[in-house]
Parts: sequence; structure tokens; C-alpha cells
Amino acid sequence: MMIDKAEIIEAIKRTDDENLLNAINQMLQKNNKIPDWHIEELRKRMKDIEEGNAVFHDWEEVKDSIFLYK
Repeated sequence: MMIDKAEIIEAIKRTDDENLLNAINQMLQKNNKIPDWHIEELRKRMKDIEEGNAVFHDWEEVKDSIFLYK
């Protein structure tokens, strides 16, 4: 089973960062073709959120900073 990109896009439109990671985590658990290292990375990020150690950045600010270095 492959993850439906349209499903991910709709999840992004409807949710905040924490809920989005939860939704992606649920989709990853359904898919057995995801590499173990990728699932482990997601689990680490979820743990950071749960423990209050996650840092989120505004996409527009990140995008602007990327273009400063070109």
C-alpha cells in the first residue's frame, strides 16, 4: 500500500504542526514499505513535541532565509 499524496496535502491544509505529525505517523504505521530509519526519525520528533522540546519555524521566514543565501 502506498501513501496517497492527496491525503497528505489535505491533512496539511486542515491541521497544525503537531496534529500533522500525528496524522503522518498514523499513515506510516499503515505502510510497511517505509524504511525503519524514517519511522524512527518521526518517533524522535513526536517525542520532542510531547516533551516540549520541539522547535517550529514559520515557513515564510524559513523560505526567506533560504533565499538570502543564494
